[in-house]
Amino acid sequence: MFLVLKETVLIVLTLCEPAAAFFVPQMLTATLWGIASDKLGRKPIMLLGLLASAGCMVLFGFSGSLVWAILSRALCGFFNGDRSSEVSSYTPSLNKS
Repeated sequence: MFLVLKETVLIVLTLCEPAAAFFVPQMLTATLWGIASDKLGRKPIMLLGLLASAGCMVLFGFSGSLVWAILSRALCGFFNGDRSSEVSSYTPSLNKS
């Protein structure tokens, strides 16, 4: 019983680590990408984020170990923090004054 539980926990951790590695850098860099998009413009930042996310997904697809999978997902999360500027540029303003 204990061996089955230990293997189940190991499988869950192996599957969750790449997902968690994506969201932490995304959370930490969202504000920085917002500042950069205010200074440089929305289109260049969105294009950079799109191309970098595509490259990171290719790295994730070709990763041969768990370490490379986690690193490529973290890098993708770093470049995916610009999605807040993308959402704000396409969302209509609710200011009705």
